[in-house]
Amino acid sequence: MLLYGFDADRHSAAGGYHEEDGLRFRTVAGTVGVLAGLTALNRRLKKVGDPALIGGEERRYSWRCGELAYRVAGEPEAQPLLLVHGIYAGASSYEFRKNFHELVRNFRVYALDLLGCGHSERPQRRYEPEDVAAQVEDFAREEIRAPCAHDLKLALGGAPRARRGQEPAALQEARAHLPDRTR
Repeated sequence: MLLYGFDADRHSAAGGYHEEDGLRFRTVAGTVGVLAGLTALNRRLKKVGDPALIGGEERRYSWRCGELAYRVAGEPEAQPLLLVHGIYAGASSYEFRKNFHELVRNFRVYALDLLGCGHSERPQRRYEPEDVAAQVEDFAREEIRAPCAHDLKLALGGAPRARRGQEPAALQEARAHLPDRTR
C-alpha cells in the first residue's frame, strides 16, 4: 500500500531501515559530489591558456561581426607591430607569451584574438578566410590607425614556417629584436 510516497509494506511500524534506502542515498550523494567536482574542474579549465597572461593592457575592438579582444603594450610613439595568432582549435594571442615582452622594447605591440578565438566573441556563424583578412585590415586601419600597410609590421603565428630569408621583411625585422632563444 502506497500512501503519500510511503510504502507501508517496505517499512515496519518501528520505522525500519532497508538496504534500498541506503543505496538511494549513496546514489544521490555520489551524483552531487560528481557535479560539484565537475563544476570546480570547469572553473579551473577556464583559466588555462588565458591570453591575459602575456601582459600588456587588455582592450576591445568592435568589429562589424563581433567584439575582438586584444592586448597592447609598448611606447605609443613606437612603430606598431601586430601579432596575429594561427588558426586552429584553441588558438589565441597566448601563442606570443614567450616573445611579447621582448618585442615591446622596440615596438608598440598589438596581440589580436581573432573572432571565435581567445577572449574575443564567439558568434555562431561560418568563419571564412576572408573574415581573417577583413579583421586584420579593419583592426589595423581603425584601431592602430596605420594609414598604410607599410607603416605596420605584421607577424602571423601558426603559419607554415618559411626558411630564414624567405619570410616577409617585417617579420624578419621583428625577429631580429628577439633573443636567440625565442626566434
